[in-house]
Amino acid sequence: MNRFLASLDNNATPPVNASSTLGAVVWPSPFYVHSFSTAESIARAAIFGSPGTRMLNFTTAIQLLWVVENSVLAARIVQIDPIVTYTESQLIAQFSGVDSVHKQAVTAALVSITNLRADFLPTELASIYQSAFSKYDKLAALVTYFGTKTPV
Repeated sequence: MNRFLASLDNNATPPVNASSTLGAVVWPSPFYVHSFSTAESIARAAIFGSPGTRMLNFTTAIQLLWVVENSVLAARIVQIDPIVTYTESQLIAQFSGVDSVHKQAVTAALVSITNLRADFLPTELASIYQSAFSKYDKLAALVTYFGTKTPV
C-alpha cells in the first residue's frame, strides 16, 4: 500500500467508488488516523477545502498526490513507501461519476494557501515553502508534509 496516499487522505474507512471499473484502491489495515495541531488543521482545511463525502475527500487526496509527483519533492513519496499497489489508471478510475467541479481541487488549494502560515513544517519543507517562486511548489511542500506525517 502506498502509505503516502493513505496518510494524505487520513481516513480509516477505505474509499470505494462503485462506478469505478477498475476496482477499489487497497487500504492499509489497520490504519491509524492522524491528529493535527490547530495550525496543521488550518493548513489542511486550506488544501482540502470541504469535500463533503468520503469519496470526494479521496479524490482530492489523489489530485494532491499528483501535485507532489510532479514536483521536486517526488522522491519523498518513494522514500516513505517504495511499494505502490495501485496503478495510475486505477486512481483515474476513482473519478468515475465525480462531478467535474470536484476535479479542481488543486486550483482551489492554490487559491486557499495564499498568505497561509506554515510554521509547523519541518526545516526542509519550510525552506521550500518559504523560498518557492510558485504557489505550486508551496502546495507541494504542504502536501508532502501531510502525506509523510506519522500517526501518533
